Amino acid sequence: NKTMENKKSIALQYSLILSVVLIIFGLIVYYAGLLGNTWVSWVSYLFFIAIIYLAQKKLAVVNGGNGMTYGQAVGLAALIGIITAVILAAYNYLFYTLIAPDAIQQLIDLGEQQMIDKGMPDEQIEMALEMQKRFMTPVILSLMGIIGQFIGAFVVGLITAIFTKKEPNLIN
Repeated sequence: NKTMENKKSIALQYSLILSVVLIIFGLIVYYAGLLGNTWVSWVSYLFFIAIIYLAQKKLAVVNGGNGMTYGQAVGLAALIGIITAVILAAYNYLFYTLIAPDAIQQLIDLGEQQMIDKGMPDEQIEMALEMQKRFMTPVILSLMGIIGQFIGAFVVGLITAIFTKKEPNLIN
């Protein structure tokens, strides 16, 4: 099926683009000392939305007169999400183990400071930090990233597909 081939090709191409963009952006954020800033997450989401939207638009064009249904557009987003998730999981594991092994501690320290700023009692902070330390390992962060990337891509795809679907050209 030509549409399926197009979908796989476009998903791979745009997953690689999204992965490279997010990796470069993440390295800039880390080396600029901006870990944990809220606006950083929003910029990442904008990259995610834009690239999925562009991929869906490309599939609609490549399919030409065959169009692209809502389901195909969402499926493309989900495929981009899973490919990107696997690439970023591998990268995140390398990042937290080889490139910046101190990044996890920085994130834990940031979380502690945020709890202190909120005026949480010391006992609650200690309990939260213990729980956080159990889940903040390179493997768990990478696995959670896979789930988060996939769900994020799926949700973005549900929304952007509304704007990118193209009904088949019935006059051929």
